[in-house]
Amino acid sequence: MICIPVDGTEICTGEEQVRKEKKREEMVLISFHLPPSQLRQIDALVRAGLYANRSDVVRAAIRELLLRYAHWTSSDN
Repeated sequence: MICIPVDGTEICTGEEQVRKEKKREEMVLISFHLPPSQLRQIDALVRAGLYANRSDVVRAAIRELLLRYAHWTSSDN
């Protein structure tokens, strides 16, 4: 596990970043607002080499969230 201190908090990752997906889906551009502290944490992950860019960080976080709540989004419900 790799942990990086950012703004008095440690950000840890237990798995390597997925840089290439087997099959790339079409990407849709979205925009949203983040507090500056969260953006600094994202930038620290990129600077540490854990992710290639901010978009990769956000995509990885969304993948994790969707896996966590897969039972809510499955077509069986």
